[in-house]
Amino acid sequence: MREAGERFEIDHSEREVMEVSQIPAMLPYIDILQVGSRNMQNFDLLCKLGKIRQPILLKRGIAATIEELLAGR
Repeated sequence: MREAGERFEIDHSEREVMEVSQIPAMLPYIDILQVGSRNMQNFDLLCKLGKIRQPILLKRGIAATIEELLAGR
């Protein structure tokens, strides 16, 4: 992905992470990790992502409240 980004002059790459085991493999290649609305309450995933120094894009479900998004539960 990074090679394709450099070839086509794309500034950053973004991919959705759906489980904790995907994080180490994605870190070297992905600039922004995305947490989809289905995983906005995945507490284990959010805790692990909170410990890394990389931008995280949090998406929330249409029916979810801001309090639910911030609580991560």
